[in-house]
Amino acid sequence: MRDDGAVVYLNGKEIHRSNLPQGNVRHNTFASITVGGDEESSFHPFSFDPALLVEGKNVIAVEVHQTSRTSSDISFDFKLRGTASVENQPPKVLPFSEQTVAWPSTIRLEVQVTDDALPLNTGRLTMRWKLKSGPGTVTIIGDRLPMRIGHSRRHRGATTASFSEPGTYVLTFIAEDGQAQTMEDLVIHAKGDSFSTWQHSHFTTAELAQELVSGTDADPDIDGMSNQAEYIAGTSPRNTKSLLEIRKIQLGRREAIMRVDFLSAPHRNYRLLQSPSVLGPWKLAEEIPAPPNGGPVKLFVPLDQALGQSQFFRLEIPTP
Repeated sequence: MRDDGAVVYLNGKEIHRSNLPQGNVRHNTFASITVGGDEESSFHPFSFDPALLVEGKNVIAVEVHQTSRTSSDISFDFKLRGTASVENQPPKVLPFSEQTVAWPSTIRLEVQVTDDALPLNTGRLTMRWKLKSGPGTVTIIGDRLPMRIGHSRRHRGATTASFSEPGTYVLTFIAEDGQAQTMEDLVIHAKGDSFSTWQHSHFTTAELAQELVSGTDADPDIDGMSNQAEYIAGTSPRNTKSLLEIRKIQLGRREAIMRVDFLSAPHRNYRLLQSPSVLGPWKLAEEIPAPPNGGPVKLFVPLDQALGQSQFFRLEIPTP
C-alpha cells in the first residue's frame, strides 16, 4: 500500500516498483500520478522468484515517493507471505520394532517423526498414542506431544506406558500435521512373572510390600501351605479350606480298594503316590488330569499287596 509511489528492493536488488516512471529511481524521483481516495488504502500485490532469497538473513527495503514537494500526505504498509508450491506430504514415522517388557513395570516409548512443515496455515504437528488391542488397559503418560514447526525437521518424542495385566498389546502412534495423518503400530509383549501375576491378583498394593504377607514363603491363612505352594496348587492364600490335601481315604467293604478324595483346581495335573512308609519309597498309583474347571475328585485305587498291610498315599502336582 503506497501513497503515492514505491520501489522494493531485496538484498539491494530491485524486485518491484509501483506508480514510478521507468529508468533509474533516485531519492528525488517523483511518483507518476497522485494517489487519493480509496486508492490510498488499497494493497497492490506482486510476487517474486524465491530463488532470489539467500540462506540466512535477507533484507527487504522499500522507498516511498511523493508526486511533488508540496504533497500533503504520505502513507505506506507492507506484507510478505511465503507460499509453498509443493504438495503437502503426510508425516513420516520411523517404523517400530516389537518390544518385550517385564510386567508389572513401565516402558519408555520413543518415536521419530519427519515432517515437511506443510500445510503452512497450521504450523503444528500433533503426536499421540492410543491402545489398539490387548488383554487389559494401558496407562500412557504424556500421550499427546504437540510440536511447533518452523521448517521441515525431524521430531523426537518420548513417553511412558504401563499395562494392567500381562499379555500382548498393540499401541498405535498417530502423527497429524493438520491436513494429513500417519499411523504406525507398535507390538509390546508384557511378560509377567507368573508368581508375580498371582501375587498381584491376591494381595493389595500395601500387602505386596510386606514379605511376611505376600512373600514366597509366607502363609497368610495359616493352612500349612506357603504362597509358593498355593500358587502351584491353584489354591487361595486367603482361605484355610482351599489347599492341596487328601480329604478322605476309605477302604472298600468287599474289595481291597481304597477310595481317595481330594479337591482339584483348574488346569492342574495330579499324581497319587503309594508307599509302605511315610518316608517312602513312593510308587505311582494314578496320574490324573484335573477337570477343566476343577472340583471334587474321587479315585478308586487297588491296594498293592506287595507293599504290605500299611499303605500311605501322597498327592502331588508335577511342575515343569
